[in-house]
Amino acid sequence: MVGDRGAARAVSRTGTLAVEGGPGLNVTNSWTVRGLAGLVSRLVVSPELRARDIGSLTGRLSNGPGHPAVDVLVQGNVEVMVSENCVVGTVLGCDAGDCGPGGESAAFFGLRDSKRRVFPLSVDGECRTHLRNSVDLCLLDHVVMIAGMGVDGMVIDARWKGPAYAREVTALYREALDLCTSTDGPAAEDLERLKEGVRRRALGGITTGPFLC
Repeated sequence: MVGDRGAARAVSRTGTLAVEGGPGLNVTNSWTVRGLAGLVSRLVVSPELRARDIGSLTGRLSNGPGHPAVDVLVQGNVEVMVSENCVVGTVLGCDAGDCGPGGESAAFFGLRDSKRRVFPLSVDGECRTHLRNSVDLCLLDHVVMIAGMGVDGMVIDARWKGPAYAREVTALYREALDLCTSTDGPAAEDLERLKEGVRRRALGGITTGPFLC
């Protein structure tokens, strides 16, 4: 999964890996989706899109030529900014933000705002700072709506969370989707119970972001 066209082209040249587009591609319309055909096999639309924007995008694709599969980010600590400067190294020195074998610092760092909300940040192997939202995106109780939008998949971004989080949150979403296929559909209390399970595992709480705006 890549976040820009340059990386997509570089990986495509290897001829050995399927290339998928991440939220960093900032896909907001059907023209961009079609423009990426042949470069990526599937992509994640921008998490800044509202529900009606996603429905409009997939509607415009339905009768057109071939295009990559379209996915929606439903869960994750959304990246809100990338800085070319290493904030940790500037404040604490390079040793504090030293990147490990995985290309990112193993320690936890965050920026706290005037309302005492903590925005997690990490430093990559190129000394860029990646700042994430203080709360997790969670669209679990809207999976029925999303499933009816004509999208091809739902994405859970479990980076920085660890394997237990990935396993447990995926299970909660699978249960929600299973309820969608039942005869009566999911009851509101069932979805609320599952959403509460996500909330307990979120670092600073949950939000629907701009989805319902």
